[in-house]
Amino acid sequence: MNDQKKNLPTIQQQLIPHPAIQLLRQVGQIEALHMMETVSGAALAQIYIDIKESGAYKGFTYETPDGKTETISTLDRFCEVFLGKSGRRCRQLHEHVTLMGQELYETAERIGFRTRDYAAFKTLPEGDQEAVRAALEKGDAETAMSTLAGLLAKKDKALADTKKKSGDLERIIDNKDTRIAALDGELDRLSEENRDLKRANDLPSTPVERISPYIGEIAVIGEQCKVRLARIDQLRMGALELTAHPDIEPDSPDAEALNAALARLHTAMNEQLTDIETMAGNVMNQANATLPFEYQDDD
Repeated sequence: MNDQKKNLPTIQQQLIPHPAIQLLRQVGQIEALHMMETVSGAALAQIYIDIKESGAYKGFTYETPDGKTETISTLDRFCEVFLGKSGRRCRQLHEHVTLMGQELYETAERIGFRTRDYAAFKTLPEGDQEAVRAALEKGDAETAMSTLAGLLAKKDKALADTKKKSGDLERIIDNKDTRIAALDGELDRLSEENRDLKRANDLPSTPVERISPYIGEIAVIGEQCKVRLARIDQLRMGALELTAHPDIEPDSPDAEALNAALARLHTAMNEQLTDIETMAGNVMNQANATLPFEYQDDD
């Protein structure tokens, strides 16, 4: 028995009567576990959560090995004194037992699971967690560890693929931005050229000559509209890519938040597209209503 276990207080060292009889029994259970020198993490985790929920540790008075009297005021101090572990370690044990279940936790400990393995297991999707649990139930350390490693590698690859797709999408958007900037520059150039032509020509131009630059400018503006509409669609597709993110579990708070964000994006997109459609319809109706001559489209 190591020095830490030798220094743990015992029931017999209790000085002041305490109404929390259940707490005394639990301390006795802890003492018995330490005496066997095989402290079950699952048992300690259960005792820890019971004591935490009852709050009976507050005001618990005991005699220290050097004969002094001390009163417990915090759960962490109780863990250090009576469980022989830090409060952080007790919380960690409880988290691991809750994550795996008592039987699988004991199996995982037996085959060599460490804190990093539990942390990695927790990041896996539910289906992959079930695969690791099935391997643990067989009690084969090599199979369980290789299953965990394989699924983690699969998860990392999926995350890398998602990042690559995100990077590709960003490059597409950058290219669209470049094209839009080029079209904006072309529009500015054509507009300036049109102004220069007007200034250079003192004589009034014919109606046909005046309309021709308008046609070119309309074509440029039309291309800009198409590019911007395409960008809206790219943003929509990029948002949909995020729904397949491996770290987001269905029905989780993260999934609900993502769905809410997608709904806002969908609403914003619909509002803009509806406005564009309405404006386009109004312009077309006004154009058709104001044509001075009978006009038929070649199509």
